[in-house]
Amino acid sequence: TELWKESVLFLVACLVALLFGQILVVCFYPELNLPHLSAVRERKYHHIYPPNATFREKFSDQIEMEIRTNSDGLRTEYEPSTFNDHSLRVAILGDSFVFGLGVEPEETLSAVLEKELREKVNPDAAVLNCGIVSYSPFLESILFEGVVRKYRPQFTLLFLDATDFSDDVRYRKEAQVVDEEIVFEFRAIKPFRYWG
Repeated sequence: TELWKESVLFLVACLVALLFGQILVVCFYPELNLPHLSAVRERKYHHIYPPNATFREKFSDQIEMEIRTNSDGLRTEYEPSTFNDHSLRVAILGDSFVFGLGVEPEETLSAVLEKELREKVNPDAAVLNCGIVSYSPFLESILFEGVVRKYRPQFTLLFLDATDFSDDVRYRKEAQVVDEEIVFEFRAIKPFRYWG
């Protein structure tokens, strides 16, 4: 019976140590508790990132970063009101290349274009990153009508890559028309890692 008591005491001590360790991590290393980049299945947009979210992602041994989304789930700090304050407004639609998967925010296509436009064309230029991993023109047209249009861009760029054509075929097969609206029906609405 002594062995039984010692085993229970050992298990309780391990659980307390694990709990204490978790509390220390939460207090001193909160970035370690951030979720990984995950899109959410969505009825209207197929998949999109959660609004006002912060993700922690590791792309290799050297590349580790935080990715933030705005109130529309886009990887940008702009909101419709702040974007509309600019005299030159450009929106960029695309997939992971536009989203900037694996690069810091200042290295994304939208950030580089914005810097160039401000230096060479208009110091009040703003470029909106509307890229979503594994998107295609079909989904981007839906995203434009439902989300991007309210930012009132003066110019919209659509970036294509070779995978867009097969993605378009797949997304069109998954789409349904309900009450004259294109929707995507999923049995379970839950976050998922969507790399394409």
